[in-house]
Amino acid sequence: QIILPLLIYTGYQVFRRYIKSFYDVITWSLVVLMLYIFFSPYYSPQWWVWLLPLFLLLPPSRRLISALVIYDLSNYLFFPIAIDLFPFISPEFNAVVLLRTAIFIWVMFLAIRDWQSRRQVKVS
Repeated sequence: QIILPLLIYTGYQVFRRYIKSFYDVITWSLVVLMLYIFFSPYYSPQWWVWLLPLFLLLPPSRRLISALVIYDLSNYLFFPIAIDLFPFISPEFNAVVLLRTAIFIWVMFLAIRDWQSRRQVKVS
């Protein structure tokens, strides 16, 4: 009961200098959630429900929206198709997992890059 408030306070202190606007809060929340999903030993396509509201609150970017659509298609390719068609230890299954992971990293990169470009425009 004590550790969770301490973690929240520590996170607040660490990110306080990076967060200057509403979009900074959204972007850092998104990055932290995506890092949790990326390093979690389990994966569920339902985690997309956690991420989608944060993406919807960000200012629209054509590259980020296209990356989200491609990631959503890769999730569809992975779960209903790859799990039903391929055995778990097969080159095809591993290729689909690597593709989905690479797209997820690409989406994370685009979210951080858009955040950096918004900060540079604000400062200039």
